[in-house]
Amino acid sequence: MGRRHRSSRLGWSVSGADSHHNVGHSAIRDAAPRIMVRCSLYLIAFIIPVIIFGYRDFTVGTDTVRYVWHFERLSQMTYEGVLSAYSGSDVVFYLISKAVTDSVGIRGTFVFFATLLAGALLYFSRTVSPRRSVLLLGLYAVLPVYYNFGTNIIKHGAAVSLLIIGLAFLWRKNYIACLLFFTTALLLHTSAIVFLLACFIALFVSSRWLLITFVLAAVGSSLGYGFGQLESLVGIDAIGMLAGDRFGDYITGTIGASYNTGFRLDFVAYTAAPVALVIATTHGALKAPIWGGSAGPLILRVYLAIGTMFFLSFFYPYSDRIGAYAWILIPALVGLPGWMRPRTGIQAIVWAVGLCLIVVSGLWLLFQ
Repeated sequence: MGRRHRSSRLGWSVSGADSHHNVGHSAIRDAAPRIMVRCSLYLIAFIIPVIIFGYRDFTVGTDTVRYVWHFERLSQMTYEGVLSAYSGSDVVFYLISKAVTDSVGIRGTFVFFATLLAGALLYFSRTVSPRRSVLLLGLYAVLPVYYNFGTNIIKHGAAVSLLIIGLAFLWRKNYIACLLFFTTALLLHTSAIVFLLACFIALFVSSRWLLITFVLAAVGSSLGYGFGQLESLVGIDAIGMLAGDRFGDYITGTIGASYNTGFRLDFVAYTAAPVALVIATTHGALKAPIWGGSAGPLILRVYLAIGTMFFLSFFYPYSDRIGAYAWILIPALVGLPGWMRPRTGIQAIVWAVGLCLIVVSGLWLLFQ
């Protein structure tokens, strides 16, 4: 009897193991098509920008010809010559450009930086939201500043590539990797100090206070106040201290004299719209802890800090280069809703409509 009982239990165990084994195989079989579709979308989101940015005609982009000239010049210089010629101006970018140009030529250098940018956005999207990464990549596909980084301000784009990877590491509390990427980005482009300062502020200042400064900066700029007035008030050269003398020509107007300086309602509206959408559709967006389950609170704080500095810089030529550091975060900002609890039906509708408007406006700006 005991032997029969043991045999019966053994039979049930074997049967149960077979059942679990079959269920596991069935789950894998069911998930395989979804995995293949997702991987295909990842591949498309990576390859198409590389082709568009890396293999474009050299007449596309106002700065492209200048980069071609730099790459040709670098190929004829020694590394010592590069260090001497570019010692005070983003020397790491030019050292990397020389190494790549010597290896794969000028066209290959454009492909290299396009690959860096597309790969960084893919990694960032997968890291901050594996479930919504395809949505984020779709939003990047219609984000005008993405194309600007890829075809025009390439050095800026190279720095941004490392900054968003560093931000992903910061959210995961991998501080050593974060510091490595942030430092390299700063050596690639000095203006990266804006993004780094925003990340530092985001770690210590609440979303509520950052939103207040964001609004005050927008109002102040509309009244004619900005960093220039603040520098006169406190008696220090804040921009020079943060960014160095290389921005002196921009600040004085020697470069960019034709740039439309002063209050920019279009820039304020475009920058503020994603913030308004998040606050309207995300329960507890301003109360969410920075190290919660979502990367949203950290991204929101960094975005608000950059936006504040951007609004106060309207009176300098090419201030949109600062705004670009915020705009590259828009897909992650609006694509990660529901940080505290699921949205209500009305909030879901508002979020969907707002998302469509952002996509439409992005496409409209892209083809202007």
